[in-house]
Amino acid sequence: MSDASEITLADAMVAALSNGEFSKEFEAVRTYEPVTSIEDGELHVLVVPSAITRTGETRAATRREVGIDVGIVQKMETGKASEMDGLMLLAEQIETFWGSLATWGPYRWLRTERTAAWSPEHLSKQGVFFALSTVVFLKLG
Repeated sequence: MSDASEITLADAMVAALSNGEFSKEFEAVRTYEPVTSIEDGELHVLVVPSAITRTGETRAATRREVGIDVGIVQKMETGKASEMDGLMLLAEQIETFWGSLATWGPYRWLRTERTAAWSPEHLSKQGVFFALSTVVFLKLG
């Protein structure tokens, strides 16, 4: 049984992220569950299929956009601005990474939306940096 196209895309994104060159080392994971246990300094990059939009282009053609959420989660060791600055840089690098691929297999990158640059609530209540971006691709063909 083949996977849904958004699962195939998310798995390919996990592999690309894990093998990419970024300012911090990490192993991306595709998941549906939030991180429940975070050790100090442990960096999590989570990839989650999130949205599919289909719109009629013509009577015979349908436009299909696939959204994949990429979350960056890390328990802060010091909580200092310099520690957050490094995570904000990583978020920006990951966002830029997708645009540099342009066309990727049967997908073309359309946009990246950072829906949460960082969460003040997560930081103040749990001492956790959390950033979330949605990467939207157009499925070609």
